[in-house]
Amino acid sequence: MRVYLPRMDQRGSGLLESVLAVAILGAVAVVLLAAFSTSSLASRESQASVGAEQLALSQVEYMKGLPYQTPPASYATVTPTPNYAITASAVAAESDGNVSLVTITVSLNGQPYLTLETYKVNR
Repeated sequence: MRVYLPRMDQRGSGLLESVLAVAILGAVAVVLLAAFSTSSLASRESQASVGAEQLALSQVEYMKGLPYQTPPASYATVTPTPNYAITASAVAAESDGNVSLVTITVSLNGQPYLTLETYKVNR
């Protein structure tokens, strides 16, 4: 029968090494979670911005096909996506009343998010 005795130069990991490894892994996990959270918030903000811009540009294109209304006036709007609302109002840009400044306001969750101004001419 052979008996194996541990050699003195072979040692396992101690408590200090194990605690240090867990601390390093914990720090890496915190950094990764913070990066994930930041990217998630940035993605949500980007989606809201793109949605509002597309809605405002759709309204501008829709208004091109509508007849000119003497200011002050409100124009019909496109159907907004959920959580968005849109208004389009016109004021006179010149004294003769043939040019109006149209302000398009896109709201997200009841708060104004984007304002776009354009001109509409009575042709």
